[in-house]
Amino acid sequence: MKKDTIDMMNAFGRAVASRQSFLRDTAVSRREFLRNSSLLAAGFAAAGTGTVIRPRVAHAADWSLAEAAKPYAGTTVRISNLAGYPHNDFMRQFVPDFEKETGIKVTIDTVQYGEAVGKHMQLLATGSDEYDLYNIDSIWFPGYAPYMEPLTSFMADSNLSDPNFNYNDLSAECQKTNSYLDEVYMFSNMFTFPILAYRKDWYAEAGLKAPVTWKELYDQAAQFTKGDHYGYVIHGLRTAMMEMVTIPFLSMGGTVFDDYLHPTFSQPPENFENAKHAMQIIRDIYQNKITPPGSLDFELGEASAAYSQGNIAMNLNWAIIFAVQEDPKQSKVAGKNAYAWPPTGFDTPAPNGEVTGGYTRLASFGLAIAKSSANKEAAFLFSQWLSSPAIQEKILQAGDAAPSRVSLLEKYKDKYGHFPILLESTKLVGKKLWDAPKIANERQWEDTVAIAFQDCMIGKTNVEDAIVTADKEVGKLMKQYGFYQGDKEYPKTVTSNYKGTPKVELL
Repeated sequence: MKKDTIDMMNAFGRAVASRQSFLRDTAVSRREFLRNSSLLAAGFAAAGTGTVIRPRVAHAADWSLAEAAKPYAGTTVRISNLAGYPHNDFMRQFVPDFEKETGIKVTIDTVQYGEAVGKHMQLLATGSDEYDLYNIDSIWFPGYAPYMEPLTSFMADSNLSDPNFNYNDLSAECQKTNSYLDEVYMFSNMFTFPILAYRKDWYAEAGLKAPVTWKELYDQAAQFTKGDHYGYVIHGLRTAMMEMVTIPFLSMGGTVFDDYLHPTFSQPPENFENAKHAMQIIRDIYQNKITPPGSLDFELGEASAAYSQGNIAMNLNWAIIFAVQEDPKQSKVAGKNAYAWPPTGFDTPAPNGEVTGGYTRLASFGLAIAKSSANKEAAFLFSQWLSSPAIQEKILQAGDAAPSRVSLLEKYKDKYGHFPILLESTKLVGKKLWDAPKIANERQWEDTVAIAFQDCMIGKTNVEDAIVTADKEVGKLMKQYGFYQGDKEYPKTVTSNYKGTPKVELL
């Protein structure tokens, strides 16, 4: 593979690193977080059950975008977009079409993911009107929620609501995570989660099928590891390390928090056993050199770049990255991959591969309207247009590999090998995909867990101590952020504790 291609993919990984790790200097301050918590506290009590929100949508038979935009012609909609996402690059070429049809000007600034939350919060907390729309990863949305405008009233306005938009065509999983406290805040423009890519040619030669349990994955990875070939590639940098362990842990029946937001990697006893199995497998993959050297420094882009060089059997990675490794100009494995759901269970698979509450992490993003925006209606029209079936189809045709509209996954199911899995997930809401806890300090607790797990990977601590340490440190963090005042019970939409782990004591 050419060096510039590898550099590009690594840069993509660092930009999108995103999903897994924020730089510490961009963290929301404790004071700011506590302010957000107090603003949201009343809403927690009224939070729903995690079902998909179906807002009222008004329709006008003679509606057109040009007519709807007339009152706002001449205004400017300003957007802060995240760098590193292919969707955001592909969409730019179509923005002039919106401007021509509406007379609304659109300006787009780009911010690196690792810097986004810090910069965004500084603007939002001061009431700045610099941007009308903020591009937000759904996992981090709870921290933004006090400053953003729900879409409910706009969708119910027949002057603004496009009758051809078809809200119900958006993946229910995406809209579940793009909703908060029973309000829709964003239309999804991305649908991605970890999927197992594996070398179908190697597997055919070995007479093997994709692993269905994590023990089987380890045994296969060890079998393929010989000479300069590796069986698996770990993403070990920052919060990615947390995900490497948490995915198998959740698939074995584990939970991250109880109903009081007490961390539960190490308790009750069945959780501890599952966490030890998960941690041991990932640790053994690293310690036994079944993953390439340096993989503790890999994010999704670096892992994909390594896999694309052609000497790795399996790559558990995010759907957004697969278009790159299927491009023969950038990858030696293009056309040589098959795709499967990640395994479930340690040595016994979950029935139908389904786990209550999900086990592999869901990510989505969209554009949210700032309460401080002076152009809310124009901003809504742009967001609605961008997420519309016609424009999302153009972006898919341009190369996007993570569409969130069910109709597009059905129409283009053969475009990429992982599309059938994306499509299947839309029929299995809450059974495959894990919606991360909706708390404003999501990044901080994930980093805390990652540090303990990384120490275990390099032999600084053993498996049991790493798991117990993770729970202790997360408990301290959550207490510091004010979650345990009054021993409050939180709804499942906040904790993601859909499996019903009983209350545990803080270590």
